[in-house]
Amino acid sequence: MYQAEYIRFLSIARGSLMEVQTHILLAERLEFLQPDQLSETKGLIGQVGRLINGLLRSLRANQATGRVSETGIDYQSDPQSPTPDPHIHKGVFNDE
Repeated sequence: MYQAEYIRFLSIARGSLMEVQTHILLAERLEFLQPDQLSETKGLIGQVGRLINGLLRSLRANQATGRVSETGIDYQSDPQSPTPDPHIHKGVFNDE
């Protein structure tokens, strides 16, 4: 899969996640789900949102610097650079 196609796919996935989030908010207002179900689901939505945003940000940065091959594999990454902790940020789409 080419880099641009993968970025487009991730953008669509993020939009789908936002749609799921809207449905969860509606289910909450209509009291279709129990509070524990809502809490777990919102947490998972937030985690997936942060992962998608982080991947998109990384791919776009690498694409801008020309560091990524057509397959999307970064051959020039620094193995000693720290990996960001996805649990630091709060909210679904804050770290865009």
